[in-house]
Amino acid sequence: MDLYTLIKILADGHYHSGEEIGQAIGVSRTAVWKQLKKLETLGLEVEATKGLGYRFNHPLDLLNQHTLFAYIPEDKKNYIGDLDIQSVTDSTNQSILDEFKQIKFRSKTAYIKLAEMQTGGRGRRGRTWLSPYARSLSLSMGWQFEQGVQALEGLSLAVGVCVARVLAAYGIQVDLKWPNDVLAQGAKLAGILVELAGDLSGPCQVVLGIGLNYSLTEQEKQSLTQPVIGITDLVRQPNLLKTRNQLAADLIVSLLDLFNSFEKTGFQPYQNDWNQHHAYTNQEVYLILGHKKEKVLALGVDERGALKIQRDGQCEHLQGGEISIRPV
Repeated sequence: MDLYTLIKILADGHYHSGEEIGQAIGVSRTAVWKQLKKLETLGLEVEATKGLGYRFNHPLDLLNQHTLFAYIPEDKKNYIGDLDIQSVTDSTNQSILDEFKQIKFRSKTAYIKLAEMQTGGRGRRGRTWLSPYARSLSLSMGWQFEQGVQALEGLSLAVGVCVARVLAAYGIQVDLKWPNDVLAQGAKLAGILVELAGDLSGPCQVVLGIGLNYSLTEQEKQSLTQPVIGITDLVRQPNLLKTRNQLAADLIVSLLDLFNSFEKTGFQPYQNDWNQHHAYTNQEVYLILGHKKEKVLALGVDERGALKIQRDGQCEHLQGGEISIRPV
């Protein structure tokens, strides 16, 4: 039996009897109990009450393709070649990368994967990404760019600006940490990962992944080595709190606009916005490259998305996937 079907039944947070569940999914009451126990492996706690049945402790805001599409304007839907929502996957980015190897993708067309939970979601430099079931947003979008990698300089930073703009409409103010992190109140809210396939001189396929914390428990926050925060921690006005479906749709629309225009415009139209959200403008930071760490003054980013720093009184522009910065 597909656990996703069982999860959808219990997602409303109401009690459902074993008999009702069994009839809905076509198994015996004994088989229902065995499947309910499997939900624990996904971090989902089921409450059993005699005479009432089973329920989740809290309702789940599940992703739904029909609901999500309803939030996307008709003219934007024309750019979506496929939108797939999975219950559990290893990595939404990897799913699209695997498809790029097997299928010829059309230009100006987005291939989108979302998952309720990732078991092998990865961040920059191979780090894993926390993805509790139905309480984060794991979204990947594949897109073919006709030009080569050089034309895509600053793309991941522009994605950060898109995330910041979408969240501003929810009353959430964020900071951006070069090159790929979205912070709020000094804690990590989202991470961005851009991966490439195809011919690096063009055309090349880009797979963009966004992992965004929606609702984290205190236990989950304490289990990590760095401070993290979720959307539900930040929205002060209940009427501004959007569902995960609407949040996903808003991000998709913003990313479609970005991908459609980026080869023509480059990063330059996003530069000022990025610098305004820069978490460490004119602050001392640690510049980390491999095992080397030194203090430098962080400035902003240039029109290509390179990080500007001041070191020994000289201004330098830095690019590279192995470079990172940390606050002092």
